[in-house]
Amino acid sequence: KALRIRSATARGGDSTAGNVIAETGGRFIRVVGIDCSITNATANSMNGLLQLSSDGWKVLGNTFRDPANRTIINNNHGLYVQGGADDLEAAYNSFLGLHMGHVVQIHQDGELKLYERLWLHDNLIESVLSTDTRGMTASNIHPDSTVTFERNTLRNLGQNFSAISVYSGKVTIKDMGVTKGARAAI
Repeated sequence: KALRIRSATARGGDSTAGNVIAETGGRFIRVVGIDCSITNATANSMNGLLQLSSDGWKVLGNTFRDPANRTIINNNHGLYVQGGADDLEAAYNSFLGLHMGHVVQIHQDGELKLYERLWLHDNLIESVLSTDTRGMTASNIHPDSTVTFERNTLRNLGQNFSAISVYSGKVTIKDMGVTKGARAAI
């Protein structure tokens, strides 16, 4: 049996403020095969379509999208990983035609948090225009954090950023496909 959710707000943890307790919220959650959409063309959520900050999440085979007339708001994200979450697998997801900042953001405001064993692989991020969205980032994380970006396809994105932005952590980037208007600089 499958549970179908047509409209819901799911939060996996606390805010992005630096003073939050690390790794809060539901643990070992599976988000599989959903259509995750922004329905409001102008709202600023200041977080992600899916936001998590605790351990053991699997985000597999989902589609993330928003309206074609959506206002570009750079502090909105598709998948927002925060709070020092560990043991994340995000794979086989499609992020299509979004209008936002970094589509996948691993980040914590304020105090750096340690993220261990984050594996983001075989995802597709594709924008209509390269000015609509940025790619993937690991930023403002503890220097010993371990993140792997592997076999993701990034098409037509950037907003004058590189398709993959890494500011800290032990980040491995393997077999990435960066095409059609996306800046290949890392």
